Amino acid sequence: MIAIFDSILPIFLLILAGNFLRRVPLIDQGAWVGLEQIGYWFLYPALLFVTIYNADFKGLQLNAMMLALAAALTAMIALTCAL
Repeated sequence: MIAIFDSILPIFLLILAGNFLRRVPLIDQGAWVGLEQIGYWFLYPALLFVTIYNADFKGLQLNAMMLALAAALTAMIALTCAL
């Protein structure tokens, strides 16, 4: 559980910091369009990649996770075909 928390915490802190900076009138409103584009297309994927790369997943039981993923995928395929 700690590995998951450590991998998600920087992402939420980045979102909170961006929200705080948006509400505080330190940066011109016209500049936010460019900042949002840079953050969305470059900085956020880089943060996700580095965070996942550095996460310690040794304590996780991958067999149970893979079984749950396969069951969910099978159920969604069956539901899609039924619709």
